[in-house]
Amino acid sequence: AQENQPTGDPQLVSVYGADQAGITWKVAEVIARHKWNVTDLSTKQIPGSAPVYILLLEIVPMQGSGAPADLKKDLLQLGNDLGCSVTLK
Repeated sequence: AQENQPTGDPQLVSVYGADQAGITWKVAEVIARHKWNVTDLSTKQIPGSAPVYILLLEIVPMQGSGAPADLKKDLLQLGNDLGCSVTLK
């Protein structure tokens, strides 16, 4: 049970961009690869001529997690690949 406890403060990941299949999965995969845990997740689509997808995640580092700077770098790269705005705060 000790190994499954958060080891740091929560962070917020936000993603804004054109709706496309797999955004949530791809963001979650990067987070999991860095051994961070998702504690809350919310999505919304804003309709329009070009629907905007919004994804908000609260994440916490777990035992053996990567540094926030490394996670941020990979999330920004994913955002570039997807054509989305991604932030980690």
